[in-house]
Amino acid sequence: MNKEDKHKLRIRREIEKRGLTSIMNNTKWRAFCDAMYKALPFPPPYIRKDVLDSDAQPFAEDVWYIGDYDEGIHPFYSIEWIAVRPRRVIPRGRLIKNELESIEAQFIEVLNKQHIPYQHKEDVFFIYGYANDFSGISKNE
Repeated sequence: MNKEDKHKLRIRREIEKRGLTSIMNNTKWRAFCDAMYKALPFPPPYIRKDVLDSDAQPFAEDVWYIGDYDEGIHPFYSIEWIAVRPRRVIPRGRLIKNELESIEAQFIEVLNKQHIPYQHKEDVFFIYGYANDFSGISKNE
């Protein structure tokens, strides 16, 4: 058994242990990632939590960087959730207040068009790979 197969097995066992159900598949993840580049002015920043991670905290504040949906998000099969904040800080210098660029409306439009289920909490959108509580997750089917 190679390294990737061992990792997949650990993921599968953890999913069963915690009673998680798959929400996204590779096709949906690919469509979502492609849309982040093609349909939006910039790929929004995100924080990723894998099934095997003990804890990950979503955004506490706005950030200046953008998301890497090409290489940084793989492998899809291990994503428990990603927390996306569809806005960024644009630094203007020391004397001028930073600008906040929000693409929230366009981001929601992409989620709806791609039929991506999500949960919106304050300024953060959660896209779940796996979950066991579906009560707060929108169904864009």
